[in-house]
Amino acid sequence: MDQHSGSASLIEMGVGDEDLQRIIGSVPPRTDLVAVLQHWAVERGDQPAFYFTDGENGEEDLCLTFAELDLAARNVAGYLQKLGGKGQRVLLLYPPVLDFVIGFFGCLYAGATAVPAFPPRKNRKGQRIHGIARDCQANLALTNEYVRQQIEGDANWVEWESVSIIATDSLVQDYSAFWKNPAISPDDLAVLQYTSGSTGQPKGVMLSHGNLVRNTELIMVAFETSHKSIGVSWLPTYHDMGLVGG
Repeated sequence: MDQHSGSASLIEMGVGDEDLQRIIGSVPPRTDLVAVLQHWAVERGDQPAFYFTDGENGEEDLCLTFAELDLAARNVAGYLQKLGGKGQRVLLLYPPVLDFVIGFFGCLYAGATAVPAFPPRKNRKGQRIHGIARDCQANLALTNEYVRQQIEGDANWVEWESVSIIATDSLVQDYSAFWKNPAISPDDLAVLQYTSGSTGQPKGVMLSHGNLVRNTELIMVAFETSHKSIGVSWLPTYHDMGLVGG
């Protein structure tokens, strides 16, 4: 059996608990990504979940453990829930930094839908992002402090007045205590993944928690990754491969 036919068989047959146990040992809940991260925060809390590096200056490399990511996500989620963010579509306007990972899981922990998009460039109107915000009716956007100041200091800021820009790296207090588990089901919407818009208006593809869990499981089994495996990705996180593969 060649690699392509093997992958096709996996997709047709699906992934069972025994497949996951063989590869990663402890099998997390298979309902949603929030339950998955909470599982690993308990099972392997002090182990790295994500690294970030520019590939040049090792002294500035960053690491986020499963426990740290879980706590940071609950902090962002608690803030979003206080704003009534549960059930809303929330733009993610991050450059390639670990803040994106925290904002992404913060949305899911809040019971909101994450809408990844590249942050607008300075002195550019960002018509694609405005089109996405209108299409998905987003009133909230998460980013870091640097991008927030850049957006609000831009001459085109007036076009953003309907969207509240939140810098997740500058929250003034700990909101994790306010977080309430949103009780997510596999069919709940997790992500709106928009097309580039290069040939027309960007179109949103709806991805449920069940879709994402199944996709990541298939990738994990096909590549036979374990908890000791380290993957490297330099794809943008608003791109489908960068988001799921990364």
